Amino acid sequence: MLFPKEEISFLQQNCKKDAYFALLSARSDTAQKKQFCFPVEKMDWVIDHLDVKADTWISQSTFFVPSRRIVCLSGISSLFLDLDYYKTDWGKNKTPEEAANHFVRICQEVGIPIPSLIVFSGRGLQIKWLLSYNIPRAALPRWNLAQQKICRRLAPYGADANALDAARVLRVLHTTNTRSGRLVRAVFVNSDIDGPVRYNFEDLCNALFEFRRDELISSDTILEEFSKRAQKPILKGLEAFNLNTLNFARADDLLNIIQARGGIAAGNRMNWLLYTASFLALSHQLTPLNFYHEVRKIAFMIDPGFRYSNSEFSTLYAKIKAYTNGETVMFNGREYPAIYTPKNETIIEKLGITEEEIRSNKTIVDTATRRKKDAERSMKRRRAQGTVSREEYDKQRSEQKRFNLEAIARLKKEGLSIRAIAEQLKLNERVVRRYAKEITP
Repeated sequence: MLFPKEEISFLQQNCKKDAYFALLSARSDTAQKKQFCFPVEKMDWVIDHLDVKADTWISQSTFFVPSRRIVCLSGISSLFLDLDYYKTDWGKNKTPEEAANHFVRICQEVGIPIPSLIVFSGRGLQIKWLLSYNIPRAALPRWNLAQQKICRRLAPYGADANALDAARVLRVLHTTNTRSGRLVRAVFVNSDIDGPVRYNFEDLCNALFEFRRDELISSDTILEEFSKRAQKPILKGLEAFNLNTLNFARADDLLNIIQARGGIAAGNRMNWLLYTASFLALSHQLTPLNFYHEVRKIAFMIDPGFRYSNSEFSTLYAKIKAYTNGETVMFNGREYPAIYTPKNETIIEKLGITEEEIRSNKTIVDTATRRKKDAERSMKRRRAQGTVSREEYDKQRSEQKRFNLEAIARLKKEGLSIRAIAEQLKLNERVVRRYAKEITP
């Protein structure tokens, strides 16, 4: 039998000690839910004091502040699905245990790794693939793509496409689903000697994707390519993954600057909020469903005293809605997403980003910094391929020349001709003749 503390320890392993998790609770399924955020270090105490007769949900991710919002994401420790098996032909009239075992066979048939854990939520099934380490916020676009891949393959079997976001909460083991009156319990555990199996995130992705991480093209290449041709808001596969990653990294750069500055002074706050929200939407983390919740949190991070009305964001909301629906706009004969897509130079100028901040950014950089980072990446790649530095190359050539000079001098003393020396040392005759002139008689 799996207990709440055991499951939570699997879900929240290796997370940062100053991170927070969220807990939702309600005395009945129809009652208003109350949300609380607690430090991870208090998790054991919180689980011990749960009201097991109440509906209780817990976040599947951690957050760097006590707020269950995507912009506050700290780490993710699992992939998951919400499965309404009782609505499907294959799941009707099956017990939760029978449905779980049948679903494992389905995973094997469609090429999905066997889940670590399947929990009966009182009505449906919560499917979880536990990760061997907590992946950081920067990996969110790749995690989202993995979630979508799994859901797409399992959609015919009841997978809920509306329950895939990183801020999702799922029911806690041994609490009560008041709608059905049934206990939340584990009905399948894929275990090894240390408990439920934990997957390496990269191994999971390699099993799900048709391309590997080392086959992905760089963000710089994507950026250059999209400056040459029309942009499409609805993309697939490799191209979509890279664009989502690029835009999320841009939003992350802005959020990191906001945190480092301790907020943004009045006068430029709206531009910061506008650009941050736009990049989050371009990376598909901000949608019409969570728009106002996420925007409120961004505004609070910019300035807790930031006052605005929802009507001020009606234009941005309309653009995000159009982008989600696949609509585009024409500008100078080119097709672009309906959302704002400013250039780096525009962002740097309008937001007053300093040179020091530019150097610490991953993607929002000026031309000089980008060229320097490109050169550093190129050098690192060449080193990984075995290319040596200029100093090392000159040193190797100097040592080789010294070896050749000594060998030529020795062979000349033995009476060998220039041609014979060249053949023995496998050198060009002209090289041997030139070296021979440098040898002191």
